Formats: sequence, structure tokens, C-alpha cells
Amino acid sequence: MTQLRPIDLHCNYRQEPLGIDVPTPSFGWALDGGGRDAVQSAYRITVRQADQVVWDSGKVASDAQMQIRYAGSALRDRTRYVWQVQVWDGQQHEGMVSREASFETAYLDPASFPGAWIGVRAQGETERHPLATAQWLRPAGPTGTPLAACGLRFTIPAHLQVRAAVLHCVAEGHDQPWACGVFGFLSVNGTRPDSCGNLTRLAVMTYDIGRWLKPGENHVAMRYFQQPEAAFIGRVMVELSDGTFLSLATGQPGWRTRRCQQRHPDPEWDDAKADVWAEGVAVGGFGHGPWPADDKRNRCDRLIPAAVLRRVFTVRKLVVRARIYATAGGAYELTLGGTPIGDRVLAPGWTDFRQRVHYQTYDVTQLVRSGENELGATVGDGWWSGHLATPFGCSFYGFEKSLKLALHLEFSDGSSDVIATDPATWQGRTGPVRLADLMEGQDIDFSLQPTPWRPVELLPGPGGRLQAQPDEPVRRLLTLPVRSLTEKRPGVYVLDFGQNLVGWIRLQIRAPRGTRITARHTEVLDLQGEVWTDNLRSALAIDHFICSGGDDIFEPTLTFHGFRYVELSGLPGGLRPEQVLGVVVGSDTADRGTFTCDHPLLNRLQANIRWGQRGNFLSIPTDCPQRDERLGWTADTQVFARTAVHNADCAAFYAKYVDDLLDAQHPEGGFPHFAPTDALSDVGVFGWADAGVVMPWTLWRLYGDLSTAAKAYPGVRRYLDARDRRAKDDLDTAWSFGDWVSPAPQTPNEVLGPIFHAWMHRLAAELGTALGRSPDAEHHRTRFARIRTAWRAANLASDGRCQTSDTQAAYACGLRAGVLEPTETAAHFVRSVERHGWHLNTGFLGTYCLLPALNQIGREDVAWRILLQETAPGWLYTVRNGATTMWERWNSYTPETGPVNVGNMNSYNHYAFGAVGEWMYSTIAGIERAEDDVAFQRLVIRPVPSGSCRHARGEYRSLRGTIRSSWWYEQETFRLEVEIPPNCTAEVHLPARPGAMIQAEGARHLHGATYAVGGGRWSFTLGS
Repeated sequence: MTQLRPIDLHCNYRQEPLGIDVPTPSFGWALDGGGRDAVQSAYRITVRQADQVVWDSGKVASDAQMQIRYAGSALRDRTRYVWQVQVWDGQQHEGMVSREASFETAYLDPASFPGAWIGVRAQGETERHPLATAQWLRPAGPTGTPLAACGLRFTIPAHLQVRAAVLHCVAEGHDQPWACGVFGFLSVNGTRPDSCGNLTRLAVMTYDIGRWLKPGENHVAMRYFQQPEAAFIGRVMVELSDGTFLSLATGQPGWRTRRCQQRHPDPEWDDAKADVWAEGVAVGGFGHGPWPADDKRNRCDRLIPAAVLRRVFTVRKLVVRARIYATAGGAYELTLGGTPIGDRVLAPGWTDFRQRVHYQTYDVTQLVRSGENELGATVGDGWWSGHLATPFGCSFYGFEKSLKLALHLEFSDGSSDVIATDPATWQGRTGPVRLADLMEGQDIDFSLQPTPWRPVELLPGPGGRLQAQPDEPVRRLLTLPVRSLTEKRPGVYVLDFGQNLVGWIRLQIRAPRGTRITARHTEVLDLQGEVWTDNLRSALAIDHFICSGGDDIFEPTLTFHGFRYVELSGLPGGLRPEQVLGVVVGSDTADRGTFTCDHPLLNRLQANIRWGQRGNFLSIPTDCPQRDERLGWTADTQVFARTAVHNADCAAFYAKYVDDLLDAQHPEGGFPHFAPTDALSDVGVFGWADAGVVMPWTLWRLYGDLSTAAKAYPGVRRYLDARDRRAKDDLDTAWSFGDWVSPAPQTPNEVLGPIFHAWMHRLAAELGTALGRSPDAEHHRTRFARIRTAWRAANLASDGRCQTSDTQAAYACGLRAGVLEPTETAAHFVRSVERHGWHLNTGFLGTYCLLPALNQIGREDVAWRILLQETAPGWLYTVRNGATTMWERWNSYTPETGPVNVGNMNSYNHYAFGAVGEWMYSTIAGIERAEDDVAFQRLVIRPVPSGSCRHARGEYRSLRGTIRSSWWYEQETFRLEVEIPPNCTAEVHLPARPGAMIQAEGARHLHGATYAVGGGRWSFTLGS
């Protein structure tokens, strides 16, 4: 028998964290070895700094394996510490001492971070946005009508074709971002592209209009809300087949204006021949409009090149340790001596820069050279000053990209030096990255000659509190080869990577100097095999590469796209698949779980769920990664959380998201629709704001993280108090998005709202008990009981039928919340499924609850039947139709129509419906937690086979150790193999019929076909 030994040591839920700012970090470990039924009876932690022990916990009698707080001497800034743990088993035998693990502090006090916020401002037209020479236009005379339009008539020579064309514009009056898609604001030769419907206010937008232009006469028009002082500014840029360009800015001949009525549909507003068009009134140049100088309309010039900054310094001593601490207003990358620093991308990530700003730590000891060194930084717009989702617009947090950095050097003679950002010693300029925007894309021009270095300036950086990044960074996770390459037209290729992914492409090419290559990204193709971008809405998602004439590698690392297909155009000499790679990026949440079975469609479904999680976990848990949204929607996050935890290590990632939720909480208690949020305006709607309760609860239950729960609990209480105040006779029936994208009939908010209200009080009561807040816990239990009673009186018939909404979601959510009892409502629940042909009929909230609720009433057979449906609506319908990630809607695509832009809101990478993954782990593989478990210590192994599967295997590498469950049939004999980590127990429930022969060697029989086991490996056999 092997000794019990600690493995997978973690500090603050991360392995070997470099740069933490928590003065009392927490420690944890998994266990291995020790034989069957091994337990931990005691532990001892030692922490050293160099050769000095700074904390020795001594032998502590406890089975605790996580959230053990440091209690030694005060930690010091920028210091590396090594720690180990030893454990004792249940017989008090000493276990092995773990391997060494380490953590390193950053600035424990953010005020200690030296360095100023510096950057370079745009100079000259080459560094400014194309609108720099345009004029703001408006119709002459008083406002008069609710809408205005601005149009351009121009001619393309008959003998030339359009290679590419874009419209850059600011339509200032678009202040209704969620509604404006109804009106179709852009028109190109009479075509009103769906993808151009959603326009954000005060944002420089760029639209790809080339496909609708033609030789001869053309007309481009855009309408906007004509609010007081509203105006329009724009520029059409057309690249022609002979290499020449047309550049037509407002204020030049050809531009006209008109007034419009607010009608939908309106077939006439873009009629180029209408006599209502007239020359507009120019009211100021870009950046100099008729508004105060600090008005956003005069400060939306953010589509300018990335800033390039440098500091040259000389090293004359032997460097033994070198660390960089850096952050930016923007997204930044660092080099030292021309070598990239670290493997992070899109740092510092997305936080509410008004509240918190993350900084990162880099070990550059091996990169510092004796003699002259050049430290460089490139800063793009990122989430700070770039185009964010509707309704953020652009430059939401700030206007000017900036960098804050400190390089600490320690020398062999004991001396040290600090090189920090300042305007006296740093220089700046722009470089080959001419545009770096998350929505628009990235432009890289290797044909440019470098501009001279010039002094940097002090800039107003983010105002939030500096915090060492507490979660895993965004990294390149893997690369994918091109699966197929099709030449659609001369010089135009469509590449298929075989997988919907998030990231960018890496292109290797040699082409004549000045060759301009365009990369358009899309998730799906239309029925003609062309890229289909309607669902991107106002996200351009286009990268441009201009060649140097030599061997170039283009990799646009300061943006990201959601795509499976890329259209590459402008290639003069052909293209081979090996010249292009798909680079997958995301928050580096390590894989923790696997699920496989002998049903190939279910395996593909599991892969789709994991790919959807991989792509949407990018600094925050986004709803989708491709269109002009990419927000941390709270409902999507909370319904998917348990599945996410089974797939990957989400402890630090979700704890950071709880910080985002708390930063965004409304003063009156409501949590927002999405976090980070654009404004503290969301009063809290059920299913969405509930993430403020569900996420801290999930971190506690699944990871044992009471620290985050304690931090979040006051906000939990404020939120539920606000909902209690809003409730009438204990029922809060306020508006919500409800069971989002449910097929008809959708369950009314009046039915679902109080269910979720009660449910959140139940979870809050559990949190209160765990935190030792007994009076609070009792308060929440009382509120749960009152809401439950009131809901049942208003909605439940005497026979258990939900008389106000006899829907799947009503029963499923009611059962999961504890508002309904399984025995009273089972028959009605099953009939609600049968009515829809044994298909689901639920949206985001109902789908999350559906299959687990059927388990509650003992109808796993119905759950299996729903899961295996291959027609719509259903999970396997999406798989049958080529999905490689989860869809936002059940009807996103049909073989007859191709992709469908339902309601101008359709994503092919939207993980919410992937919440079924939890059921696949817990019911098919059979890995589940006991009702009162914390962090997978008390387990339930209960596989439920189906005739469609004769084998399934699940594995989850929990923070305590590896859990495995594998079952299969040999003819009619059922076999189950189970592995339980040391210090854990499990109840094993076998799918045995009465009279079955059971072999369960060594397991303790409880009753029927249920057995109790401890740590170790166990085998069970069922025969007839």
C-alpha cells in the first residue's frame, strides 16, 4: 500500500501563482495513495522564504484540504515563497511530504506600484482615423422630424471592379441601441443589410459595404435619430481593381441630407432620386463639432494605430532576479530585446476600469542582458478605449491608450534598480499595427517605414484600484490546421477550420510589397458556400494585412474573433492550407473533466459544450464571442456554472467574475444583466441578477470557497431585500427576460419570477449557515417558505397542475427550486413533455432545470428520450446539422434555409444550452455530489444507463483528487468501476432490478442495490 501523499498543491486556487496581492493567501491540495478508505486525519504546512521558515502550522488535526489561510509572519512585497504540506492518515501514520510549490507576491499595497501612466497621442493624418478630414453634417433648418439621413452619390468607373469598401461613420443620434435594429439604418444601393442594424451611439463604426457596390452609379445612405444637436459624419473608402482608391468624406461633393419619418417598414427613405435630398450644413470637423471640447462626440477618435513605447537601459552588473509589473489602459504586449515577454494575450483583461484595474507579473530574469537593453510595449484599444458591445459604444472607459509598468532588477551584489514608466526616459511612436479593435479587427501594415521616436506624454490612466490579476490569464490555448480550402474566385479563398473557435489566424506569406490581404471571419456559410456575416451585426470582424515584400507572418494578437470560416482575399499568388493556422485563445482554465460514451452524437455534443466554454471564457464568461455583444451576461453564466466546473478549473475565473458582479451591483441591491456593466442602472431581474447569489453559492459548494462567499454575502442580502421590497403579497412578478428564446408558449414571468425569488432565498439560507450567520439563515428560510406558500396558492391546482402555465419550465424550475414536490406534479410534468412529441420546449432557464427535474420525479427515462431527439428543438438536432459549438437558438439553421438571423440575434457559439453537460456527468456517467456536500467530499455514484448507450465513462479531477466512474455491458452483465479520492466517501447506487445478482467486493452494503465506499478503486457487477 502506498503512502498517503498530497498532490496538485494550489495557492488561492491557482498553481504556482506569480504575483499575488493577498496578505493571507489560502492553501489547498488533493490526495493520492493510501489504499482503500484512506482518510486525512491531520496536516502540517510549512512556508519558507529562502532558507527561513516564515510559517509552520504545526500538526493540525483536521481533514481540511482547502481554504487554509496563511498565518505566519507578514508577507513582503515582490517576494517568492516556497511551501509544502505533509498529511497523516486515519491511523496517524505519517504520509509523504509533498513536492515544493511556490507563490510570489506582487505589491501588497497598490500604492507601492511605481510608474506613471504614459502614452503617445496621434500626430498627423497618418496616425488619425480616416474621419479626421470629414465634417459633421445635419439637415438645414429646425429638427422637425424624428429621423434624419445622410447619403452619398458617387460613380465607380465602368471598367473597374470593387476589391473592398468600407463606410466609417458616427451616427450620433442612435441612442436606442437595443431597438435600433428594427429600423435598418444603413442602405447600400437599396439593400439594407441586417448585419448593420444595431448601431451604438457615439461610436466610430466601420461597415463592410463592398459586396453591394457596383460599377456605375452608387448610393450609400444612413439614417439616425435626429435629436437636438444630432449630426452625422462619415467617409466611404473604396479600393478598386486597378489598385486605386476612392475616399469620399462628408463635407465633400456628393453628400446630401434629408429628414425622415419614423416608420417601419419605410420603403422610401433611401431613394437616391427623391427630391427631398439637399445639401447639408457642415457644423464642424471631426474632433471639433459644435459641442463642448470634452463632449464624447468630440473625443470618439479611437480607431487610431496602436501605441508603441520603449525604454532603453543599460545593465552593468549581474542580474539575479528581474520582474516586470505592468498594466494598461488598453490591451498590451511587451518585448525585451525584441523577444516577446510571457505567453499572455489581451492583458490586462476586462474589468470595470472605474473600479478595478488588473496588473500582471512577468519573470524576465533570463531576458535581461548585460549592456544595452530595449524594453518595448505595444498598446491597442482593448476593452479600455475600443469598440465594446451595445450599449457601451466606444471609448467607454477612456479615450487614450496608456501604459503603467515597473521593471525591478536585483543584482548579485545585493543592490537593485527600478525602471518605471515616466515621460522623461521613455519614447513612443506608432508602428505596423494601424488598428487594433476587438470588434472591428486588426490592421497590420509591414510596408510602412518606422516613424521617428518622440517623447511620451503623461496621460489620464484608469481610475480604478490596482489589483494583481487573481485569475488565470488569457493565452493561446492551441492551434488548428485548415481542414479545407476553396478558391471561390481568383485571389479569394474560403478556409474551413472544421471547428467554431475563438481567436485569430496566423498567416505566413510572401507577396509583393504593398499587397493588401483581407480576412473576413464567420461562423457559418450560406447555401452557396459564401461567408455569412449577418449575425455579426455591427461587429466588422475583419483583419487587413499589408505585405512587406519579404517573408511575413501576420498574427493579429490585439483583437479576437469567433469563427469557423475565414475568407481571405487579395492573394496574388495562390494559397496552400499549411500557410494558415487557426489560433485558439481564451482564459487558461485547465481541463478537469472528461465524458465519453459509445453514442457518437453525445460525444460530439460534449465536445460542442467544451468548445463553447473554451471560446466564451475570455477574461469574463461571455454570452457569445462573435457579434457586437460579447458581454458577461449573468443568466448564461449562472445556468452553465455547474457544467463549466465539471469541464475545467473555474475556481479563480469565477471568483474574479464575482468581483465583477459586486462592482456592478446597483446601489439599491440589484445585480446587473451583465458584468462588467455599462451603468449602475439594472434593478435586478430574476434569472439574471440571481447570478449574484448563484455564483458565490457555486464557488462554496463546488470549490469550498467561503472567502468569496463571505465577500459577496452582504451583496446577496441587499439584492434579496430589494426583491422582497418589490414583492406584493410575497410575489415578485416584475419584468425579466424570462425563459429566454423558449419556443412558444413561453412560461410567463409572473409564474417563473417568484420561483426564482424563493430559490435564491433557499441558497442564501445555506450560505448564511455556512458563514455562521444564523439569524440571516433563518430569515432566508422564512422568506423561502412564505414565497413558496404564496406561489402555490396563486398557481397550483389541487391535483398538482400548474394552472397558470402548464409548461415544462414551470414544473422543471419549480421542482429544482423546491417550490413543487415531486409526487404531486410528476404526471403533469411528463404530459407537458409528451404534448411536444417528447421534445424539450424550454429556453435558457427551463433547459437548465429540465433533465435534473425529471430525475427528481424518477423519470430519467423521459430525460433520456428528450436528450436523444434528433429533430428540433433539441441538442442532437444541432449536432446533426453540423454544430461544433452550442447554438443560441434551437432554430438557428435548417438544411433548407441555411443560417437564419432570427430577430437579428443569432449566435452559433452560445454555451447556455450546454448546461445539459451537468446531467451527462451526473446521470449518464453517474458522478454526483451528496445534497449537503462541499467540494466533492461526499459523493453519489448513480449511473442511469439507457438502451441507446452500452458504455459511458466520466472523470472529474476535483480539488480533492480524481473521481472516475466507468460502466459498460458485456451481453446482459452490467459492470461498473469507480475511483474515489482519499478522504472522500461515496454512495454507489447500482441500476439493479429486484433479484439481480450483485458482486460488490469490499463495499459496505447499505440497502437494496446501494453500497458505501471510501477512497480507492471499486468494482461492481450486476448479473441476471
